[in-house]
Amino acid sequence: MAADLERLSRELHRHGYTVAGDLVGALTETLRHNNLLPDFLSDEPVAAALPDHIGNVVRSVRRGRRETQADVAQRAGMHPYSLRRIEAGQTNPRVGTIQALAVALDVPVSVLLKKPTPDI
Repeated sequence: MAADLERLSRELHRHGYTVAGDLVGALTETLRHNNLLPDFLSDEPVAAALPDHIGNVVRSVRRGRRETQADVAQRAGMHPYSLRRIEAGQTNPRVGTIQALAVALDVPVSVLLKKPTPDI
């Protein structure tokens, strides 16, 4: 299932699409079909909730590893300002950007899309 999501992400990026508009609906349906849609997104407009969620997860992982925005941005092939905007939820990252961040943080893309579970 995760492999299908990765393949979908690569295809969307290859065609230059961003996670916005109709594509959010398509991605949402794919996530829902594969039981990967975070519960907190199912009742909200995904287009509004996803950028904040991705930014929060990226920031949390980066800070947990005591890395700077500049370090992660460099590994992801982006400007640190772009990473700051993503972490602040001020931009809707492209599928390719989400993939690049996952690689830079050494986490699966699904980590950036799933609601984190609380530590017990």
